[in-house]
Formats: sequence, structure tokens, C-alpha cells
Amino acid sequence: MLALVLAAAIAGGAVLRGGAAARPPKVSPEPVTVDQARVVSRRLGIVPPGREIHLALALRSRNESALDRLFLGDAETSSGRSVATFGPDPRLVRAALGAVRRAGLRTAWSAGDAAASAEGPARLVEDFFKVQLVRYVTPGGRRFYAATGRAAIPAPLRAVVVGVAGLDDWAQARPAAIPAGGVAPADVLSFYNVLPLQARGLDGSGETVVFPELNSPVDVPRLRRDLAAYAEKYHLPPFDLTVRSRLLWKPVLPGTNAAEGGLAEAALDLEIVHSLAPGAKLVIYEEGSNLVSGVLAEQAMVRENPSAIISDSIGFCESVIPTDAVRRVIESPWRRQAAQNMTHYAASGDSGAYTCGQDHPPAVDFTAAVPAITGVGGTSVLLAAKGGYYRELAWGNALTRSGGGGGISRFYARPAYQDQVPGAPASKRRLVPDVAALADSNTGWDIIVGGSDHQIGGTSAAAPFWAGITALINQDLRRHGLRRVGFANPALYWIARRQDRFHAFHDVTAGNNLLYPAGNGWDAASGLGTPDVAALDAAWHAYIRAGGE
Repeated sequence: MLALVLAAAIAGGAVLRGGAAARPPKVSPEPVTVDQARVVSRRLGIVPPGREIHLALALRSRNESALDRLFLGDAETSSGRSVATFGPDPRLVRAALGAVRRAGLRTAWSAGDAAASAEGPARLVEDFFKVQLVRYVTPGGRRFYAATGRAAIPAPLRAVVVGVAGLDDWAQARPAAIPAGGVAPADVLSFYNVLPLQARGLDGSGETVVFPELNSPVDVPRLRRDLAAYAEKYHLPPFDLTVRSRLLWKPVLPGTNAAEGGLAEAALDLEIVHSLAPGAKLVIYEEGSNLVSGVLAEQAMVRENPSAIISDSIGFCESVIPTDAVRRVIESPWRRQAAQNMTHYAASGDSGAYTCGQDHPPAVDFTAAVPAITGVGGTSVLLAAKGGYYRELAWGNALTRSGGGGGISRFYARPAYQDQVPGAPASKRRLVPDVAALADSNTGWDIIVGGSDHQIGGTSAAAPFWAGITALINQDLRRHGLRRVGFANPALYWIARRQDRFHAFHDVTAGNNLLYPAGNGWDAASGLGTPDVAALDAAWHAYIRAGGE
């Protein structure tokens, strides 16, 4: 599995492989939420009073109901939105943060952002939010801290603060392993019919693709060497890469497993987009492995690149989110993204329908489940002997317990764009994924990581693929005086309902994602299917000319 996932207890603790003298006690199923973890964990004592605690505060919009409609996919997209219409009231935010600072905590906020940060010693955080922070250890040896109760929003904050995150460090991000081998860019360009766009001189010039990543700033020189080697191997121009990093975002420490996996993930994302759109500008935002630092980095990414395409391979089981208030915090970058009508592709996860673990009920990944985001699932590809498209199967491997994430959201109602979707179930909840692409590691990409070639798959290969082809489509739309793609889902479902006219999707009808079978039309194993990129480009022109907003 290649998508980054918030580990919770699913990834916590060491796993012994092979024989052992004694069998450790089994906790089944493994806890997912911080509250479940506290129940099965041993208490170690209070968090030291001087330990720095890093918080994020979700802020109420000045036009909450209108922003909710955009965010939940129940309003048509528009290229004429203004963050000023939807951002929090600066007067209320300044008053609230003033109260936080008077309590002895440091704060930061940029106008228009849907979240602010606060940090300071544990004793001041506990006093201000009326909680106690306690250290725990799970039966598997994972250490974490958590509040013993729900945070009370102090009265001076209630007019604008709707949620607080950072009162525990249970959820952590991690990368996964990389097997060896892979398909070349030319194979993928031919398979998905990208070559006609490149033949017209489209290379993504004038477009920007941004990536939230977990690699350490210290590892950037290694990453640049890998990118240069990849460009040389496949006769591509040099990468136009910018790396954004701030101490406030708490990037991962060099030399850790998270940093090593994050380096591989960054190489995967960047090399795939560059192979498709070598003229595009690429920007990494280095974030930490907890919810709060991720929110702050992602918020800056959205604020600083309002017309960029987001390629997002960081995800986690929805059930990790303990409360609606915390959910509002981690949604905050994507609420501003919705206001700016940005394109955002998110990997749907690599554990099939069981993103919380196979001891838990079926579930889907956050952020792929967010209605304002396009969730990208995975397939196994069968290349034609002479190049071009032959066949795809929904990705699901029972032996490795891997597959494209997909299913039904527990948090979000079904958005308007998913009404009247051929093949969709009758559920009134958000359906995941929206689309799919090559993800099976057995048919994955040849990527250079650490100076050598590796075969890499996962839905975190499928998401940058969609970002790369969107850079080409955007460039073509601009050439013809049309607006960029923007939020993609209304167009994708409009085009899919006219498949007999456009033939823009390969409908994947075989395989499964460990639970849901692929079939005609939309399915939870592969969404609407995978693209014929040249046909999709033509369909997008038709959508916008027909008045699609």
C-alpha cells in the first residue's frame, strides 16, 4: 500500500513476524479512535506541565450556510468566488485570539483561513480548555497522550471557534513499503490515451500542482537527485520544483521511518506528474505527521496557490476522527479550497473497503470522502501487446489485504452531483471513489527513489496521475479562452451520464476492492472508471461550453 494513512492504533506498535517464545495478548479488534485507545491502554501519568502542545482552532465562516453548500457539493461550482465572501469575520477572530494570547498561548492566523493555530505549555492549555492531558501506552507499546474529557470552548471564543484539535497525538501519518520493478511513462501515456494531447504541444505549462508531503526538509537534496535521475532516464526536462517548509508546520524528523517513507511518496507524486505534464510548476508543502500540523501546512498551500491543482496522498480512516468539532478543524483547508473552486484529487486508500482494518466494519478514507474533493481509487492494468488500452480490473488483493479504497461515507450526505449516477447504490451518503487509475503495485510505475528504480503503486500513484492529466486539460482549456477545470466532480458526473456521446471513461466491470465488486456504471471499487484522456479533454470543452459552472 502506498497512500499515506493516519495510523491510529491500526499502525501503532511493533509487529513481530516469525516465531516467538510467547504469544502476546490479542486485542481484537484494534482500537481506531482515541477514546477506544484510552480504554485499552495503561495510564502512565500526566503530560509534563512544560511540554509544548500544538493546537488548531476551526473558525466559523461569515456565510456558513452558503459555504456548507459549496463544501458538501450541493451548489454548482463557479469561477467567480471570493474568499472574502466566505472567510471568518476578522473582527471576531482577532477578539478570540486575543483571549487565547491573554491565557499565555501563542497564536497565528492569516485572513481568510478557516483555522488558526495556538501553542504553548501543557499546563496553560489544560487551564484554558478545562481538560487534563494524560500519557498512555497501548498493549502493543504505542505511546500517546490524550485529554481525559472533551474540551470546553471558553466563552470569548464561542462566537467564531467551532472546534479544537491537538489535545491528543493519537492519529499519526505513515507511509508503506515499496516493491521492485514498474511500467514506464510511455506505457501509461499510451494506455490512457494521453499522447494526442502531448502531440498538440500540451505539457502543463502555466499550471501549478501542489502536494502535501511528509518528507523531511533535510532530505530535499536526496529528493532532487532522484528527480534529476528520473528526468535523465526518461528524457524529460528538469523539474520545476519549489519546497515550502516552516517550523510551525512541524515537518517530520530526518532519519525516521516516516521521513524515509515520505521521501518515497514525494518522489512518486512528483515523478508521475512530471512524466505527464513536464512543463507544470510543482510545489511541495512539508507537513508533520499529526492532524494539527497538517492543517496548518495545507491551509498555507491553499491560501498561497488559489488556482493550483492539489495532489493529495495523505489519508486516514474516517472513524479516527473523534468528534464533529475535530472534523471541522481538519476540514478547514478544504473549506477554503471549496470557496476558491480548486481542483483537488485525493487517494482513496490502499486497504480496499477496510481502511480502518479488517477487524472493523467497511469504511472509507478522509480526505477522499470530503464532497468538495475528488476521491481517486485504484485499478490493475493489462497493457495491450503493441501498446494502448487493453483491460483493467478493480484493484483488490486478498493475500496482501490491499486494494483501492471505496465505499460509503459515515460523515457526509450524498452530494447533488452524485444524484442519478448509473450503477450507484440507493444510499443517501457520499460515495467513494469518484474515479480511478493504475494503482496495483504489481502493475505499478517505475519510480526512482534513493538512487535506484522501484515499482510503486497504490492510490497515491493514481491521485497524481489525475493531477497531471488535469494540468494538460487546463492548459488546453485556457488556449481556447475557457476557464480551468476547478472543482472537478460536477463535470465528471455530467460527462459520465453522457458516456454514449463522449466515451471519456473506461468502465471497469471486473475485480473488487476486497468487498465491493466492480460493475457497470459507478461502483465502490473503481468509481466512474478510468479516463481516456483525449476524449475526456474534448468532453470538458463541451461541458463548459454547455454552461457547466
